[in-house]
Amino acid sequence: MNYHDMSVPQSTHGFALNVVGGNVPVSPYVNPELAAAAVSSTEAVLQHDGQTFILPIDEIDADKVELACDDDGCVLIPDDGNPHNDLIAVNSQDLHTTP
Repeated sequence: MNYHDMSVPQSTHGFALNVVGGNVPVSPYVNPELAAAAVSSTEAVLQHDGQTFILPIDEIDADKVELACDDDGCVLIPDDGNPHNDLIAVNSQDLHTTP
């Protein structure tokens, strides 16, 4: 879990992120967007109206959130309904290379 100085540059969505996740291992069955905001193997960080919440991953509806990221990681935010600013997380196990 990384804590941020609020005077640092903004996120992909134009506001500072209080706490970011995404640098911890999670089950391969976890939705990639939720995994990108994970702060533990079972919890993810959500930011809403400037407040930070650490929530159980299995209680988060992935259809109602999207990612906001900065150089250190990502946080979930309520989905704003704008598909043009959505970040797409992919499960690294879904990436294949062929010889």
